[in-house]
Amino acid sequence: MGRPVYATLPNSYKEVKDATLAWRTLRPSSTLAKSCEALARKAASISPFLPETKPQPLLRKLGLSTA
Repeated sequence: MGRPVYATLPNSYKEVKDATLAWRTLRPSSTLAKSCEALARKAASISPFLPETKPQPLLRKLGLSTA
């Protein structure tokens, strides 16, 4: 096709199958989950080295929290 490969994802068939059959998501520490996160960061031009932040309630993010 004349284009360089943008990203590759590992073959995690068994892990995905097991998670699907158990009605759960992949572990965040799995190779596939980390690769998907890296792809999303690359596509969004977000640094892969940003520190993880603790999720905040929506009202606090918007400055509407009374607590």
